[in-house]
Amino acid sequence: MVFLRGLFILATCLVLVQCSTVKKPKDKVETTTSKPNSLPSEVKPANTTTPCTCGVFLTNQFVKGSDEQPKGDPAMIQEVNKVFPCNVIGQKQCQTKCLESIVAHLPNSATVLCATLGRDIHKQRAFLFIKNCKDTWINTNIAAGKEYCCKDGVSYQCPLV
Repeated sequence: MVFLRGLFILATCLVLVQCSTVKKPKDKVETTTSKPNSLPSEVKPANTTTPCTCGVFLTNQFVKGSDEQPKGDPAMIQEVNKVFPCNVIGQKQCQTKCLESIVAHLPNSATVLCATLGRDIHKQRAFLFIKNCKDTWINTNIAAGKEYCCKDGVSYQCPLV
């Protein structure tokens, strides 16, 4: 019993010593001041990154196959509040997180989409775009499997013709 207690104390001391010697990088902050002893007039974090953000855009808001940013605001938007790695793997992780949050709403997606739009649409598909690290939308080329039609905030069955 005494041996275990001594081992626990030793392990705790080692952890404390290692933690106290590890240097954590501090966020650099740029400041500009006009007078000594005054508050900074402008404070900017040196490394600002955009967290994973999911956006649903309709087909009339972007040019398919183009690198151009979609026009206007997304029909729906959700911020995940996490920055994934700033590479292709991080983009896939962000995309997966977005899909996980969207899949629960697929059964009533037409109702939700039409209620949030504030405008009428006819035969539009919804595409998933993401942001991660940079404040630019990335087209995932993932689309809803159906076309949406809305009139006065209410969804209706799109005609076949």
